[in-house]
Amino acid sequence: MLHQEKKEEETQREGSPTGSGGRGSSRRSRPVSSKANLAAKRKREQRENIEQAASDLLNHFNHRNLEALIKVTKNTLEAMRKRITSSSMVHYIGTYAGNAFSSV
Repeated sequence: MLHQEKKEEETQREGSPTGSGGRGSSRRSRPVSSKANLAAKRKREQRENIEQAASDLLNHFNHRNLEALIKVTKNTLEAMRKRITSSSMVHYIGTYAGNAFSSV
């Protein structure tokens, strides 16, 4: 995306490649000061830095969100496993104890 914008800006500064006028030819008639170029470059760099920082922040929170989902899933599965094991043991002990007492 940024690469395309840079190409468009260069094309506008230089005029059309065929020399047939167009959007860039009006810019060619006005001299562009070096201060304006520096300001535009600084603004472009700041925008790129902000975009990079925003992307890094989004990646960080995506990673944290994924870790939280994994943790919750593991804890839920562990709790389910304990309940199933506990209920199976109670059922097994109850059945075994009932058979043991009835045979005596």
